[in-house]
Amino acid sequence: MGWNPLGKQPKQLQARRHERHDAHGLRCALGELADLSTTGMRVKGSGKCPVEIGQPVPLVISNGGQTIRVQGEVVWVRKPAFGGGAFQVGVRFTEVRKSLSAALEQFAKFGCVNTSNFGAAHDEPAPTREAGARNPSDGVTPAARVEVENLYAILGVLPGASDQDVRRAFHALAMQYHPDRNQSADAAEKFESINKTYLILKDPEKRRKYDEMLKKSA
Repeated sequence: MGWNPLGKQPKQLQARRHERHDAHGLRCALGELADLSTTGMRVKGSGKCPVEIGQPVPLVISNGGQTIRVQGEVVWVRKPAFGGGAFQVGVRFTEVRKSLSAALEQFAKFGCVNTSNFGAAHDEPAPTREAGARNPSDGVTPAARVEVENLYAILGVLPGASDQDVRRAFHALAMQYHPDRNQSADAAEKFESINKTYLILKDPEKRRKYDEMLKKSA
């Protein structure tokens, strides 16, 4: 889709309802983040746009001590009318629950999450926080980064794994973490992650596009 000379927004470019925060030069496999909010992000890049509208984008937002995993979907793409130059991509975060929304808000503002704010008021555990990770109350904003999540690592296979190996790994893990068979606290979350991963890797076209993004993030 080319630039709109009339300056009108097509339906897929409708503004996000939540506050956008300057991404301060963060980069990801798609390019440089222009802004980040609890519901999505806008990315600017140059050269050939690596994604298409509707493409799933599994992301990891981290600062070296804290990690947030979020599923995204490309909802709009703006390309120069005559090729080359810069492009922009709008990514909408999907299935954002209350605690994930709160974590994204803090990451967008401070580059880290105050894990003491998470508890009974939220509907899921706080984002992963490693020992020594800073909180916003520390008064320091650490550098954060956005990466394409390695879906192969979730299934425990290598990127070059055959379709059969991917399917075999999925079935083994799905049986291991199915909530009806596994009563551990994180079984349901892991089972959901495994299923979402397989939905991408079992589809040849989605896998091809994902592999291209993963290579760019390496």
